[in-house]
Amino acid sequence: MSATILNLSSNAELRTLLAEKMRRQQFKGSRFARWIAPNYLAAGGQNTAEEVVSTGPMGPKWTSAPIEAVDAFIQQGRTDMVIPVRSILTGLPKFGDSQLRGSEEPMAFTFRAVKINRWRKAVAPPVGMNRQKIKQWAKQDVMSASNSLMDWYRNFLPSNILSAILGGYSREVVAPVVNGGLGQAIVSHPNMIVAGTGRVAYTAGRPGTVGYENSCATAIDGLTNTAEDKMSVAFVRNLVFEANRSNIKPLVTKDGYEFYPIWMKDSAWLQLRTSAEFIAYAQSLTLSEMSKHPLGNGAVAIIDNAVIYVDSMLWNAYTNTTDALITSGLVEYGPRPTAGQRAQGLYTANTINALDTGTKAVCILVGQSMLSIGTGEEMDLIDDEEDYGAIKGMAIDMIKSIVRNETYDTLGITGLTAGDFYENTSSLVGVTYSPHALSYA
Repeated sequence: MSATILNLSSNAELRTLLAEKMRRQQFKGSRFARWIAPNYLAAGGQNTAEEVVSTGPMGPKWTSAPIEAVDAFIQQGRTDMVIPVRSILTGLPKFGDSQLRGSEEPMAFTFRAVKINRWRKAVAPPVGMNRQKIKQWAKQDVMSASNSLMDWYRNFLPSNILSAILGGYSREVVAPVVNGGLGQAIVSHPNMIVAGTGRVAYTAGRPGTVGYENSCATAIDGLTNTAEDKMSVAFVRNLVFEANRSNIKPLVTKDGYEFYPIWMKDSAWLQLRTSAEFIAYAQSLTLSEMSKHPLGNGAVAIIDNAVIYVDSMLWNAYTNTTDALITSGLVEYGPRPTAGQRAQGLYTANTINALDTGTKAVCILVGQSMLSIGTGEEMDLIDDEEDYGAIKGMAIDMIKSIVRNETYDTLGITGLTAGDFYENTSSLVGVTYSPHALSYA
């Protein structure tokens, strides 16, 4: 074989070492790294998971981290999985010597569903005479290519996490089938709280139906001004109360401190931070015990047990009134796709180094086991040889997807129609009118 700059096939040891390094580092360095198991536990989070029933010895194990990693697909060779969740017993007991037989309460299960799909990314190394000019740095160039792919993965992963939180599934799952996706429709968050409106109700349909999406769109369209629909201390307080009432379990540090992280877009934080109510009420993080805790790094304030984290790269919500290319009655999230991207069936633009400049900011209250990352094949590093041994490119290849954790009444045993959405007890989202554009008045 001819001598080539990026010849991993003839250097199997280097390929194996680089691939293993990438697998070990895939959940490190991204904006959400601290919230992914096992990073979350290493950073000081406590494992309090109890209620999720495993599908057996090969089933997933839960850690209470906001983002769980599920690798059972690797052993089972499947592309989707339903995971039973045991419902709590709610009936009254029998008193005294009353007969117990015949009063047994049926054990009920709802189900979490996890889907996975393949995604790949390639980089083109130097070819032709350019290859000759850098032969002396061959090994370093291989490593540089792998580092470039790893950096790309870390920069792209947050968009998959946000897509799963806001739309139910990561981007390779909602992408159209014609472009290699699974064609899954966006399912807006079942616990959506909109400023000025409150919780989006299920009266027009449960989550996953056109009726619910239309209700979300209507509520979001009602956000029109910064006087009444802005981010505020009162809104944050309501999110915490809604989380408690929805049985969303807070995160717990190893020293027993319970809290709800709220990821907030910078435009919403600016409204909150400059309000008189915040100045009078809010407690600075530096005044609390969380300031010394690893999970508190980057947080800016505590309000009613909610710990605020600001991220300028979070997304806005859009409807047909703010983007005419969206089907009326539906909601999309994230930076707007170009005409070419829209033609490919994409609902979100390329988000790497792209700020979402919309007006209706979405904040995320994080609970235990908010998302699941399902892995069918771990990340691998591949080189592509053509033209008599000249390397044309390097790529990473994996089968890995993210879904929002919620349960469905798959069997129809809770009083709902079989297949209906049942509940989400792991997160909620709030939407406020918080324009990206700054005011200099």
